[in-house]
Amino acid sequence: MSSDSVTVEAASKKTDQILRELNTDPEKGLTSTEVESRLKKYGENTLGEEKKETFFDALKEEAREPMILLLLGVAVLYSIWGSILDAVTIFIIIAIMVLSEVYNEWKAEQGVESLKELTSPTPLVLRDGQLKEISASDIVPGDIMPLSVGERISADARLLKSYGLQLDESSLTGESLPVVKDAEVVLPESAQVTDLSNMVLSGTLIVQGEGLSIVTSTGRNTELGRIKKLVEEVEEQETPLQEAMEQLSKTLVLIAVFFSVLIPVLGYLRGQELKTMVLTGLSLSFAVIP
Repeated sequence: MSSDSVTVEAASKKTDQILRELNTDPEKGLTSTEVESRLKKYGENTLGEEKKETFFDALKEEAREPMILLLLGVAVLYSIWGSILDAVTIFIIIAIMVLSEVYNEWKAEQGVESLKELTSPTPLVLRDGQLKEISASDIVPGDIMPLSVGERISADARLLKSYGLQLDESSLTGESLPVVKDAEVVLPESAQVTDLSNMVLSGTLIVQGEGLSIVTSTGRNTELGRIKKLVEEVEEQETPLQEAMEQLSKTLVLIAVFFSVLIPVLGYLRGQELKTMVLTGLSLSFAVIP
């Protein structure tokens, strides 16, 4: 975990310093005017909304792959000149290939979407001197957030008080045992996410004790937001193996097209029936595709 993390920086500061920097009264919380101003500055406490790709979008994208286009061409010509059974077989193979790829993409998107479900929808915060139940998206840095058993944390926050507080952080760190929290601890800036014993992190669950905290980061600036960003980057970037396989598929398509043209031309020049030679060339091109 690099030291540029807002959450790690907060863990390395004393509570009175954070209260001063965020200009928050721990007894009254923020005013409605301050909240409105900070919402404009920091944005809503969400992990971001991307345009969801529909099933038909994914289907259309896969259907544009060079190998799929070649197979479709082979299937169409077979349905006209060749055996209907062969054409149906090719169409079934194409459908299986496309649907399996679409399913894999859908599973990857579900992994990203599941991260959004880890925040509590209506947390309690102290505003204008009163406890209020608000939408998680309206939380801002500087909000005073009381903590009690059973609540799921909606933003990264520095502990101001803690009484036997323990949290389940398995959604972030994979640690299966509850983690003990202590508001009095001040950590070095080199601390890792698994060391943040004076912080409560977005998406984690309170399993024991209670406490009081001040929100230090929201939305994409939380540790949960950082994880989501990493997941998106990994999903979007192709690995060297994927790039090599894509190049191989293009090469195989070119080879398949070459033979599907060469065989009919040579056969026709030698007096063979054009229809038979075309089907033979298509059969060879189909065999080339893995």
